[in-house]
Amino acid sequence: SGGDANAVYFTAGIPGPDNGNHGLLGRLQAAPIVTATNVVNGASFQPAIAPNTWVTITGGNLSGTTRVWGSNDFLNSALPTDIDSVSVTLNGTYAYVEYVSPGQLNVLLPVGLASGQAQLQTYNFGLASTAVTVQVQDVAPAFFLQSDGKHIAATHADGSLIGPTTATGVTPATTPAAPGETIVLYGTGFGVTNPAAPEGKLITTALPLATLPTITFGAAAGQVAFAGLTYAGLYQINVTIPASTASGDVPVVALVGSTASPGTAVIAVQ
Repeated sequence: SGGDANAVYFTAGIPGPDNGNHGLLGRLQAAPIVTATNVVNGASFQPAIAPNTWVTITGGNLSGTTRVWGSNDFLNSALPTDIDSVSVTLNGTYAYVEYVSPGQLNVLLPVGLASGQAQLQTYNFGLASTAVTVQVQDVAPAFFLQSDGKHIAATHADGSLIGPTTATGVTPATTPAAPGETIVLYGTGFGVTNPAAPEGKLITTALPLATLPTITFGAAAGQVAFAGLTYAGLYQINVTIPASTASGDVPVVALVGSTASPGTAVIAVQ
């Protein structure tokens, strides 16, 4: 139940000298299996990764448990590099592990990771996957999406979720954004901040991006009021939608230098 379908589990137990219940739980499994094509941006699920970016890794035998990080995994605000004996390295440097399961890992890449080719390996109770080569970019901007896979995870100023108008009683309720409204977008991979983000630590104060991204709604650029880190690997962008934006699902693209986010993300406007 919740275990790895590719592993064999066994139990054994006998009463101890204190007449209490004593037992043993064991697992037999092979080493983790990972391919380079299964290492993707955690927001866009495209093969574009960068320093301080959330990354999703899929494969086999990745973990014997399924869970996200909890308060007990943090020590002095340091992000965990190991959850239930599962870890990930790039060129020998540990990434920060947020979610583990037999078939998927979610990790945050180190702030100081160099761009270029990197050798990635995953570990599960001391068993190592074959090293795979991944390409690390300077930036890899992407917006987090809602469960429909196309609408951006965005909110109104009051924190309510932006999306197509939902029927009464549907949770979570969503409403479209309005032309000229200032909204909040969330993404990853937007680059360095000033001051610089701490390596492997929780973010306690918002850190502005060193260079503001350009955010376009259709063909028109919005006015970016703030862009920066507000949580580990999570970038918040406060932007005003151009007043000329037409109603409907409007494509939204972030441009950081010459690197653009995937053009498939949309926001509902009315």
